[in-house]
Amino acid sequence: MKMDPVERILRCLDGEILDRVPHMELGFNIYPSVQLNLYFDRLPPRMKNWILNLGIYENAVQTAKEHLGFSDPIPRTLTRRLLHLDRLTTGLISFPTSLQFMDAFNPFLFRIPLRLGIDMIPCMGYPSIIVRGKVRRRNSRFYVSEDWALIDVDDIGDIRSVEPFFEPEMQMEKLIDAYKTDPLIDKINYVGGLQKSIQGKLALAPILNGIMESWHIVWGMSNMHLFFRHFIKEYRKGPPYGIYKRFLQEKSKFYAKYMKMLGEETEIRFAAIVEDCAEDNGPFLPAEQYKNFFVPEIKRIVDAAHKVGIKVLFHTDGRFKVRNSDKPWDFLDAILSTGVDMLHGCQQDCNNLRELKEYVDNKVTLVGGVSCVGVLQHAKSARQLYRLAGSAIETLKQGGHYIVAADNAWHAGVKMENIRWYLNAVKHYGKY
Repeated sequence: MKMDPVERILRCLDGEILDRVPHMELGFNIYPSVQLNLYFDRLPPRMKNWILNLGIYENAVQTAKEHLGFSDPIPRTLTRRLLHLDRLTTGLISFPTSLQFMDAFNPFLFRIPLRLGIDMIPCMGYPSIIVRGKVRRRNSRFYVSEDWALIDVDDIGDIRSVEPFFEPEMQMEKLIDAYKTDPLIDKINYVGGLQKSIQGKLALAPILNGIMESWHIVWGMSNMHLFFRHFIKEYRKGPPYGIYKRFLQEKSKFYAKYMKMLGEETEIRFAAIVEDCAEDNGPFLPAEQYKNFFVPEIKRIVDAAHKVGIKVLFHTDGRFKVRNSDKPWDFLDAILSTGVDMLHGCQQDCNNLRELKEYVDNKVTLVGGVSCVGVLQHAKSARQLYRLAGSAIETLKQGGHYIVAADNAWHAGVKMENIRWYLNAVKHYGKY
């Protein structure tokens, strides 16, 4: 059944059971992106191993890190010299100060999902790829992201957020000011142009850094304990709480404005919120705290999206059902009370997927269920992968309201053989 991806997903959200489940992926990190662009999922193993043994990728990453100032120079390898990687890097690699930087890359952004037959993929939302400048801290160089985070590049080529630019209270004030003054029109025009450029072949969902997820741009990725300390202190004060709550309110108003403009100015019909409010053993916070403090801000965003016809995907890692609780689904109910249309993650290795499907029924469309680690990285054979992926897909597709996906973005550890088997499993088990 030939169908526009946007229509296929919208009909899935309405509960229609069509010829197959839609297919979405949360994204691809740098290393698997390079491999897929070079068709590593199709190359014979011997040729692939020969290319990998040349160390071209590792040399390119090191060259890029030196060019960007993230690493001190090291002696150049023969591979690096023969392939002129320094010259290529100088001409191609930089951090953007405007979205015009992306003009040269836009034609190549969606080659992978289009080739793999994916229906929906997130694209740049907020923060964008724009950087504010460069800074040195502790003898290291960082770039400053649009949301005032210090970023660098790790040894596998992934861009990572390291710590906030300012101390927490000043960081929140600076972000509040950014939310109040950003006109957004450049970002809206950019993603609207992307959707037009793919001519209905792919559904795009601009991705937004979530509400609870904001802790890492205020306190830093390695300082979650500081977030908990501040949150508990502020929560105990009761309404109207304090600066953190005010920061989240301004952020949600900003995102509500983004949704309104997105729906009115573009053809985009989906958006994604990355929240990560749970881990393998369960939610980070009690349901009551999450519902009182964070849910109203998420609901403001979702309501604004719905007013202009945009459906919202909510991503979180982790286990939904709380162990040893009289109300084990309270946290999931808090998430669903925001009105989100799609729940992405459904981590296979820490949730009972059959139990999860039975509980949510048709309250939300589940997305994911196939383990990025256990299946795409660690499955040892096609048989094992088909068993694991097939079990997840067949469980979650019953009764509709399901979009197949890995439970997270494809990280550097995924294996290309497993990707090929996974795509075959999606085609086979995803049929109705």
